[in-house]
Amino acid sequence: FMGAVVGPSELTRTTSQATYEEAGLGPNDVSLVHVHDAFPIEELMYYELMGFCGDGEGDKLVLEGATEIGGRIPFSTDGGLIARGHPGGPTGLAQVWDATLQLRGEAGQR
Repeated sequence: FMGAVVGPSELTRTTSQATYEEAGLGPNDVSLVHVHDAFPIEELMYYELMGFCGDGEGDKLVLEGATEIGGRIPFSTDGGLIARGHPGGPTGLAQVWDATLQLRGEAGQR
């Protein structure tokens, strides 16, 4: 299938693995994720492609609460691009702002 990024979905898997290797980390070391999630299915795809679970197991992360705020890997803690209506450029800036607040511990209750 085509990925959320331009090109094949394997691009996300490959770049995620390269990023982990470069940083000397792995998926279990990630504490917050913001991605380009303009469509609901993309979030499940990212779980798998970024190595947070096996292929076809993204739904299990959701069911166990792993991707919620306070979970093992909080994912799109601001509700993602869809929550803002995905108006192009401004959504990227909003993601950076939310990630900054989350990493500083200043995001408060959601």
